[in-house]
Amino acid sequence: MERLVDVAVELWRIVKPSGLFREARAATLMFADSFGGDLPDNAHDGRSYTKTIIFTQGILLSIFYYRSFVDFFHKNGVRVVYPLDLKHNIISYSQGGTLISDTIKREEDKTGKLPEIVCHSWGGRQAKKALAEHPEIERFYFIATPFRGPSLGALNLFMTLLHGSQDESVGNDVFEDPEILKKIVTIASYADQVVPPHEAALPGAHREIIVEQDYAKQSTWDSHTGLPYHARHKLLELLSEKRTEQAA
Repeated sequence: MERLVDVAVELWRIVKPSGLFREARAATLMFADSFGGDLPDNAHDGRSYTKTIIFTQGILLSIFYYRSFVDFFHKNGVRVVYPLDLKHNIISYSQGGTLISDTIKREEDKTGKLPEIVCHSWGGRQAKKALAEHPEIERFYFIATPFRGPSLGALNLFMTLLHGSQDESVGNDVFEDPEILKKIVTIASYADQVVPPHEAALPGAHREIIVEQDYAKQSTWDSHTGLPYHARHKLLELLSEKRTEQAA
């Protein structure tokens, strides 16, 4: 019953005219952009990268929907690795966690450098296993990931319907470990009516970033779906801060 209430709350938030318009606009543009060209070829363009991030996308989405997001970091010297390759994200929490963890190991072995982890929405819930198994990773960035409230309840119900008896409870204690919380940065926006900031926050996290709505430009990406785009400059700044700390 509680989950059904959560679903009702989520639907009410999403279908409000302002939120529905934002989400539909961002989703339409992401869909159109997915046909805008190939993804950057990290392996063969000869570019020197200063950082590698492992990125997991939101529910039902392929990495192609984030093409401009990936291209933005590529042009700014940040290599983006996507564990799901070109598939849509419909896998379970445990499958996603194993995939992220295996990708971290592969990248460490391949490059000898530590990647950082960036997750959008559902992808953040899949990163729990990596949080627990990879203490060497210094920073995890969660963009509009539901950690509590109706957004998480609705997501868990959807996961149960999609995968049957699934394992959301496994590894939840990682979000209560002070040492792990020190590695976490949460990114949210008040324009996001799907996962609002108070549901995307983690008490004790290293940092909570609220991306302000751009009223002057009325940003196309002021939405849950488009938040990775809206936050990409801030995220690049955060990654650059970390590089400066390491250099010091």
